[in-house]
Amino acid sequence: MEQSSSLLGQSELLRYRAIRLRRAEWSRLREAANAERDRDARLAMVLILTLLLALATPAVLIWCALRRGGDADALLVTIMWRLSLLLSAYFFLCAIVLSVTRGVCAAVLDFSYGLLLAYFADHVLGPRIGMVVVYVSSLFAAGMAGYALAERRRSDGDDRSADNVPAFATEEEEEYARSLLISSALILSLVLLAPAAYFTYTFVWPYASGAAAGRSVESMMRDISFAMLTYLFFSTTFVTHHLLRGALLGEGNFYIFLITFAIILFLPLPVSSVFGDIAGIIVLWLGVISLAVFFGYSLGVYSSYKQRVDHELSYLGHVQRAELERGSGPPARTRADVAAGTMALQSPSGLLQAPVVSAEPPPKTSQ
Repeated sequence: MEQSSSLLGQSELLRYRAIRLRRAEWSRLREAANAERDRDARLAMVLILTLLLALATPAVLIWCALRRGGDADALLVTIMWRLSLLLSAYFFLCAIVLSVTRGVCAAVLDFSYGLLLAYFADHVLGPRIGMVVVYVSSLFAAGMAGYALAERRRSDGDDRSADNVPAFATEEEEEYARSLLISSALILSLVLLAPAAYFTYTFVWPYASGAAAGRSVESMMRDISFAMLTYLFFSTTFVTHHLLRGALLGEGNFYIFLITFAIILFLPLPVSSVFGDIAGIIVLWLGVISLAVFFGYSLGVYSSYKQRVDHELSYLGHVQRAELERGSGPPARTRADVAAGTMALQSPSGLLQAPVVSAEPPPKTSQ
């Protein structure tokens, strides 16, 4: 009788465990289906926004041409203002759809600063200064959208570039890499002083000396676009090669990046000769915006990498404190030893979770 009762209890326990496992499996399947549905909805929303942008851009260009007539400078100023506002709105909506950590209110504040500053510059300093500010604001909006895209791809598991950053084997190698990073940053800063000085000489100084009236808007925007293209190229190369150490752009992908940069650099020349200077400036501007999106994306990947490193350091400190409180056990491990073990502790959101390490001393064995 007791044996049959024990068997009955075990069967009930097994049935209860099977029900719990089945419910957990259903819950995982439901979460996966919801995540896939949300991903499809985000993709559809971005495609709809892109389609609306593609339809609105020719309409804006035609409207500006009909309104301004034959005045080339006034036409280009109007085009830069209208297209900058249109692109800023597009990237703002894309950032809201794709962002993981940034809310709507924070996105509104981030995107409104540049537009308000451009409005102030247009009414106080003149339409040309306002045009330059709203142009730079559109590049900032593109970078924010690229950052949000990196966050979303990391959260969905589509991009693991932050996990592929090679770890340092020794502390000496890490110190050497840090020294090389500081030296590269100083050299890059000195190199980028050249376009800054050229921009100051060709744009700020004519306004300060009162000689800006004889300079065309086309030449101003061409110089500004090439200066911003130079800044974005060197900054993106610095992030991908020195901070991410080739995890985002390998050897083959870096050559593709160089070819794309060359196309952006030289494509406006034949476009200007065939369709006019304004068309060439717009093509160059779109190329600079695409590079700004990729720069924001690389910053998002680097942010994920820094977050992973912080979790690794937190886990290492937790383990070392636990070993010190025990008073016995193996010596404290290094960060390189922990990196391999923590890679398996990935959560669905892509973050590392430090395991719970007990700080209680081991139980004494009986003599």
